[in-house]
Amino acid sequence: MPAELSHCINAGTHFDLFVDGVQQPSVVDIDLLSGDPKVLQKFNLTNFSNGLPAGTYTFTGQFFEDGQLVLTRTSFVHFI
Repeated sequence: MPAELSHCINAGTHFDLFVDGVQQPSVVDIDLLSGDPKVLQKFNLTNFSNGLPAGTYTFTGQFFEDGQLVLTRTSFVHFI
């Protein structure tokens, strides 16, 4: 199995989204990279089907590679 494929499908490689400290459910979507069918992209998708009410929210994303936390980003978003 190519290294890129094994890395991409590894359950330890994922993204977790937290809104106001609460982890949000997501589904995994794996796609071929447009223009290069040998490269896969892995997304963890979260759907807010009813949107979010007006207010200020803290969004925190955590990126894991092979089970190791490699990056955390926090953003504050205000919806009117």
